Amino acid sequence: MSKRLIEGLDHVDIFVKDLEEYVDFLQNKLGLEIVRKTSHRGGSVEFKTPPMETIIEIHQAMELYNPEINHVALRVSNINEAHDCLKNEGVIFDSPPKFSEPTGRWIANARFPDGKRLQLTSTESR
Repeated sequence: MSKRLIEGLDHVDIFVKDLEEYVDFLQNKLGLEIVRKTSHRGGSVEFKTPPMETIIEIHQAMELYNPEINHVALRVSNINEAHDCLKNEGVIFDSPPKFSEPTGRWIANARFPDGKRLQLTSTESR
């Protein structure tokens, strides 16, 4: 692959047993700033980390999810170009890029070789 597609880490998405406990820990003990709260997947809180403002997203773990890292998200400048290029390289995607209303990002969910989720994200406007 000749062109560098990945600009950096966008966010890490973690399912937790007790959302409020994690919110307290990240906000009051580590001093991270809340970016947004949503009802996404039973409750979601996003924090930004200094100085590069990578997002740590935590969700209330529901019956369908185990407390664990859900996915690693890599930021790209052009979601369609990155999707098409990586798909041509044999990367398996769950679906074409789509807009996630709760987070305000374009996303494309792919899979690592062992089946764990890898997400590409972009805040580009379309």
